[in-house]
Amino acid sequence: MIPSGQNLTLDQSKNKMKTTDIFKGKEIEASSHDSVRHPEMLYISIDEQCNQNCAFCVVKGGNEGKFGSMSTSAVKKMIRAFIGSGGRHIIFTGGEPTLRNDLPGIIAYAEKFAGLYSIAIITNGTRLSDKQYGKDLLAADKKNKLGICVSLHSHKERISESLTHSFGTFKKTMRGIEYFVNHGKNLSIYHVITSRNYKDLPKHIPG
Repeated sequence: MIPSGQNLTLDQSKNKMKTTDIFKGKEIEASSHDSVRHPEMLYISIDEQCNQNCAFCVVKGGNEGKFGSMSTSAVKKMIRAFIGSGGRHIIFTGGEPTLRNDLPGIIAYAEKFAGLYSIAIITNGTRLSDKQYGKDLLAADKKNKLGICVSLHSHKERISESLTHSFGTFKKTMRGIEYFVNHGKNLSIYHVITSRNYKDLPKHIPG
């Protein structure tokens, strides 16, 4: 099994998988007969920086420790190794991955590999309202493999911003959602249920 917060690479010379702990910068070898031999899904925590401060954030409040920022070349190397070992699905997370200006270019790079089935971004959606950045993401997705998962913890502005501790960002998130839905992109909502929002859940997710 892969510990939380680790990514996979393949050491071809030894025919062994390596799990690269992106939080601590360590590598752990596993034999080719291990259960990680043919992983199909890879989460890449590309950067720990974020423009929100959610009360329940597992990055800021978790036990993984600081993992900093991955270089563009390191991310591309990981993508090459992962797809080369049979990987099919890549999910970018953080922190907030859309704060990275190189993310559209990384997505375009990943889509060049024939073996890739899908790419997803887990985001708070605020930067999706930046039309130029939105256009860059759409332009990078030439093969229509990109899906967006937006963190939205209430359909009520006051409750949403009390959870994210980022006042003035709710409207940006909603504009970002609207922009990508209007462009026909696969979009889903990531919703953390708390004592502040659980009563509104039926209205947040129409039946």
